Amino acid sequence: MEIFDYDNILLLPRKCRVDSRAECDASVEFGPRRFLLPVVPANMKTVIDEPISEFLAREGYFYVMHRFDLDGVAYARRMRELGLFVSLSSGVKPADFAMIDQLAAEGVGADYITPTAFGARSSTSSSGCRRPSSSPATWPRRRP
Repeated sequence: MEIFDYDNILLLPRKCRVDSRAECDASVEFGPRRFLLPVVPANMKTVIDEPISEFLAREGYFYVMHRFDLDGVAYARRMRELGLFVSLSSGVKPADFAMIDQLAAEGVGADYITPTAFGARSSTSSSGCRRPSSSPATWPRRRP
């Protein structure tokens, strides 16, 4: 796959090599899935909720579910029951590690886990992330 940066791109007004945007494929492969757009909604409580994450997963878009006031294990279980992939945000505190370990222990798993550390200079996150007790490779996954 060829990689481009801003030095390789030149935009010319009214010059196009395609007749329609429908000819262009902006999809991206991430792990075992192909998503329609390389765009991720912010994992903020005011931006994404369960119905929106269900819609995005069902329609082929990537998302990261926020971790605030959310039972991550129950959420992951519901997404699995719907036949949808699970993408969660996780902090770096002991309770966050426990949730990841519980996902593995109950066989629910997650397809994607995005670590987030707000206020990364705080003493609670200075120790960095540790691995869950089981490898994500052993977690059950939905195959496309």
